[in-house]
Amino acid sequence: MNKLFFTLLCSLLCSTQVFVFAQTAPQPEGCGTIMPAETLDWIEAHQFYRNTPNNDRDIKYVPIQFHIVGTSQGAGYFPANDVFRLLCQLNEKNIPAGMFFYLESGFNYINNSNYYEHDFNDGGNMMDQYNVSGRVNVYIVKDPAGNCGYFSPSNDAVAVAQSCSGNNSTTLAHELGHFFSLPHTFSGWEGAYDNATGELIDPIPNNQRERANGSNCGNTADRFCDTPADYTSYRWGCPGPFFTDPTGVQFKPDGTLYMSYSSDVCQNRFSNQQIASMRTFLVEERSNLLGSSVGLNFDAPNATYAYYPANNSQNVNNNHVLFSWKNSGADKYYLEAIQYDDNNGDNLRVFVEDTFYVANLDPNYNYYWAVIPVNSANTCSSVAGGYFRTGPANAIYLSDLSVTMPNCNGNTNGGLIITPAGGQAPYSYEWNNGATANILSDVHAAIYTVTITDSNGATQSILVNVPQPATLNITPVQTDNFAASATVTGGTPNYTIQWQNGTIGTTATGLVLGNNTVVVTDNNGCSTSKEVSILGIQTDGATIPCYGETASIALTLINGIEPYEYDWSTEATTPSINNLTAGTYTVTITDQGNANAVLTYNIVEPAPINTVVQITGNTAYAQPTGGTPPYTYYLAHRLNRHSSYKRFATFYLRVVCVRCQ
Repeated sequence: MNKLFFTLLCSLLCSTQVFVFAQTAPQPEGCGTIMPAETLDWIEAHQFYRNTPNNDRDIKYVPIQFHIVGTSQGAGYFPANDVFRLLCQLNEKNIPAGMFFYLESGFNYINNSNYYEHDFNDGGNMMDQYNVSGRVNVYIVKDPAGNCGYFSPSNDAVAVAQSCSGNNSTTLAHELGHFFSLPHTFSGWEGAYDNATGELIDPIPNNQRERANGSNCGNTADRFCDTPADYTSYRWGCPGPFFTDPTGVQFKPDGTLYMSYSSDVCQNRFSNQQIASMRTFLVEERSNLLGSSVGLNFDAPNATYAYYPANNSQNVNNNHVLFSWKNSGADKYYLEAIQYDDNNGDNLRVFVEDTFYVANLDPNYNYYWAVIPVNSANTCSSVAGGYFRTGPANAIYLSDLSVTMPNCNGNTNGGLIITPAGGQAPYSYEWNNGATANILSDVHAAIYTVTITDSNGATQSILVNVPQPATLNITPVQTDNFAASATVTGGTPNYTIQWQNGTIGTTATGLVLGNNTVVVTDNNGCSTSKEVSILGIQTDGATIPCYGETASIALTLINGIEPYEYDWSTEATTPSINNLTAGTYTVTITDQGNANAVLTYNIVEPAPINTVVQITGNTAYAQPTGGTPPYTYYLAHRLNRHSSYKRFATFYLRVVCVRCQ
């Protein structure tokens, strides 16, 4: 009888670094979420650490409902434009996860001081009262139980603080990570530190601590093996701190993970296993949230411009406030007019499908107004608006307005037509540029003031804004050998970009060493050009040959003007970097002329070599996976005698990827 035994061998060179323990001063508690034990059990049962996540992810569409909470007097709301920005940035953070959140309806405004600043009991009551079925419910409040935010498993909703929802904040992404199954990377350490002093007051037992080598990663902490050990349940800045695990190995947590407690500026990702868990949890446990992309508009809304009331308008007829703005082609516009020096009057918050809206507001109040273009699945837009003050109802007012912007920045082919109402017709007009009709033609961008006088001698001064497109600008940058891309700002979308070699579009290949010209023309026919200087770049390395090893990147440049300057995402400033683990590395290269190159290297670590052997008679078939093909096979055997005098052949199979030899 033949028996085949095989051994898979791979050499691993390790380098050890010794670090001095350093700990930054703790910051206030950030998250009030403690994940239920059944969720941890669910993650452990699915063994995401054993399964290779599917990188070909179809997009999951999820409706989200924002509840904007203010005081009982209707004050203190988080601004709508910040909510749109928050949603835009949330979707950017979730691109690698293949999850997209969209508004299925408008915001829900809640006036309740007990909810505006609440404890967990009042927060639970709020969620029970206002949650909308079939949507992710997010409440934006001033104080969510003393935290930056929290996910309430029992009430199935998320609350976040206004102060933790600023530009590029990660709190909402963190809390929705909880909503879709993710524990903290330091799961088990919550509350173990005194947040005022940073002193450890309640450590978890050694046998429950995750090891730095990942040997118990599947059943401790967050149950993921691609999120390194983390004992930090207080806010910390990058880099550091460092800890020692129960085996004496020193390590530091991964501050790039959204589910850690590192500062917002450190965080930029969910791990692959975290992503697999979120997506699986959505499909298995929250399938009622799965929406559809049918009918959604994912295009970024073009910018709009405010026409009227022009900034600093005074004595606007409060019963006939005409809001007017440029048509940007958006699905709809969110319009708000908010009193900014008194909270006792009426405010305006409305979605509009046209480019004007007539409102009745309180007389003699100062208002800030804003209009935001919104597409059904894209809220990434700029804000237009200004300040104005209402006057009495008997004032002359605008009943209609038509504005034509200059087609290019600096041109003088703008114009406007006003139609007044109120008072007694006919009207006479006196503009600050000397015109005396209700029409202005061939004007440059400016705020124009007209004094309207009716037949009874009553007068009213009205300010109208004639805006202009921002200056058209194109910024080209080299992205590879003989390749470049261009970013366009200003002007009027859509843009046509043409490169010197005839390529049309934002990227070009086949460029020549030295200067290459690129021209952009906008939708109004305005154009500008720039030159991009192309360097010759030789790259060596940038790959990890075998599992457990590291990579290096070495650059050699030609054709530029020395010396070259290098700015790596690792903060290195040399032409080569070493000891690189899997990840994305970016370098910006500049020479002493006008050359500018931004290169990105995605380094992937091969999976461990794994071989399945199938035996048919005296023939063995080896089917290796992982590593980097091609493979080299080594087979050795020896004969053994046993007391039964039967012969057994013991075979040893060694599979090595060629690049690992």
